[in-house]
Amino acid sequence: MASFENHKFRVINGGKDKQNLFCEIPVTLVPDDFSPLDVDALVCEEDRYLIMTTSTDSQSIPEHPLRVINRAWQQQPLPLGSIHCRTGKPTRFLLVIHDLDRVPTCRPIWILAALANLRFQLSDHPHVRTIAMPLLGTRHGHLNIAESFNLLRQAFTGANWPVKHLFLMVPRRSLDEVKQFVFRTSQ
Repeated sequence: MASFENHKFRVINGGKDKQNLFCEIPVTLVPDDFSPLDVDALVCEEDRYLIMTTSTDSQSIPEHPLRVINRAWQQQPLPLGSIHCRTGKPTRFLLVIHDLDRVPTCRPIWILAALANLRFQLSDHPHVRTIAMPLLGTRHGHLNIAESFNLLRQAFTGANWPVKHLFLMVPRRSLDEVKQFVFRTSQ
């Protein structure tokens, strides 16, 4: 049996980080390629025709191809700032913040409108207590991290969000930068 009397013990850093608050909501930063994430809802960026989150896997469609093409041709674009909800586990909230016919495709006012609509949509989904979302506009919309984070803070400040925990999905290369924003906000 080994004796531990002559050994020095030291603290090993790691484990759970100190919990940060973002506008009074607990927030956890996760790499955007991390999965699976056990949340009630996932927020995704979307364009006016809901093409960005469409699966690229080929699927067998039971109806005639001409009907599918005709329906696609007649489809009207969704309003910018609106939300499309897809039920499932997790519930997906598709925020329409991109117009692929414009440059830039994403604008701050559309993000703020979509976040305001998301807050109202969440009141219709009482089961949603934890959500995961990216920093909107940073992947496809060419917003920088500071702009996106400030829009998020603007939407969450002073608003009554029914969310109990927010998971911010951030590119791995940007985790340290976003940690600084969250740390400054939580102080």
